[in-house]
Amino acid sequence: MKVLLVSNMYPSAANPGYGVFVKNFEDSLVERGVVVDRVVIVGRSRSALVKLFKYLVFFLRVCFLYCFRRYDCVYVHYIAHSLIPLVPLVGLKRVALICNAHGEDLLPRSKVEKKIFRLVRGTISKSKLIVVPSEYFASIAKAEFPNNLIFVSPSGGVDLDIFRPHLNTKDLYAGLHVGFVSRVDAGKGWDILLHAIHEVRKLRPDIPIKVSIVGEGGQVPQLKNLIEDLQLGSIASYLGGLPQHELPKFYSSLDVFVFPTTRSAESLGLVGLEALACGVPAICSDIGGIRDYMEDGVNGFLFPSGDIEGLANKIINFFDLSGDEISGIKFAALNTAQRYGRARVASDLHSKLTEVLSS
Repeated sequence: MKVLLVSNMYPSAANPGYGVFVKNFEDSLVERGVVVDRVVIVGRSRSALVKLFKYLVFFLRVCFLYCFRRYDCVYVHYIAHSLIPLVPLVGLKRVALICNAHGEDLLPRSKVEKKIFRLVRGTISKSKLIVVPSEYFASIAKAEFPNNLIFVSPSGGVDLDIFRPHLNTKDLYAGLHVGFVSRVDAGKGWDILLHAIHEVRKLRPDIPIKVSIVGEGGQVPQLKNLIEDLQLGSIASYLGGLPQHELPKFYSSLDVFVFPTTRSAESLGLVGLEALACGVPAICSDIGGIRDYMEDGVNGFLFPSGDIEGLANKIINFFDLSGDEISGIKFAALNTAQRYGRARVASDLHSKLTEVLSS
């Protein structure tokens, strides 16, 4: 099988978490003998001019490879922006189009996003397969594209050889260590978490608590300012971005992981699964694809998205659990993660691609 991989997100040394699931997807195909040519936009760009130049080169390379090389399929991650150069080309050659949606590309919000979606919608409908990360988005995709084949593949899955408990890295902090891993951008809930920690300190000053935040994004200055405004400087730490191979040690140092996203378009929340794979209970927003794997009171807890007091109460309730109760939640967390192991997810997707292309 020969695949042209197209994506406007791909990790770089400076931005190791940016589109890392695209790289994981590519690696899983290569491990199975698939030949992959990729056209991707690597890393983030702060300059609008640099970003424009990157997209221009990206569009030209997609067009050139599609027209002048032979592939069994073109696999497009992020079907909004990434699909634009293929709009006038799909159908000119007998090459299958596979579209992998990740959330916001199926739920456009801004005027620009809606225009782009209208532009590419007809091309998406020509795809042989639409891949989505969760059952939640499968229902959205089926409503938008009722005549297309839809397949759920959870964002490349979790590498269980990397994401596993690291007991020797457990934080020696005697209190409750709360952690966050995500982009530090609007809607990811870093501000919800900080306000909730502030609320916990007011409601239960007897709880020794600290919070560690990992991630990159455009709102890092706002994050640092909020830590100062809420007088959390003594207990809140911003650690910046971490490469994927360092994340398991970070997760394993935590007592509980919090993913407080407010984005209804949250496709899956892979960071939540990574935490579970490290045996760390998670407290997550009851939203989007997170519901696919989080069970309230079983492998962690769910709270209403954006509810600061609700999150604070969940954190307090977790602190008040007995040792046996926490052990049971950790056991359930590890069991949940097994269903999302990368080897299993990659094998299922590869089988589906083989089936679709052979038909």
